[in-house]
Amino acid sequence: MSLKKAYAEGNALGKGPLVFHMPQSMINTIRARAALGEPAFAALELAMFRTAALFVMDRQRAQIITHVVKVSSMHACMHACVWLCTWM
Repeated sequence: MSLKKAYAEGNALGKGPLVFHMPQSMINTIRARAALGEPAFAALELAMFRTAALFVMDRQRAQIITHVVKVSSMHACMHACVWLCTWM
């Protein structure tokens, strides 16, 4: 699969140039050329990482929110305990 073909298949979905299945050889080529400092490939690699991160965060949204609330609550309780201990 060439870069042009992957881009065309992504646009056919009506969501822009998003492709969720790419051969490892294509990913290796993108990463290698980005590492060589080619701006277009560096931008593509960054966009791919951002898309992957967004996908993972969206899939785990409920778990992330639950965890953040739990940690925030624990932190608030610890802060209150420290404050109370300083006044005793």
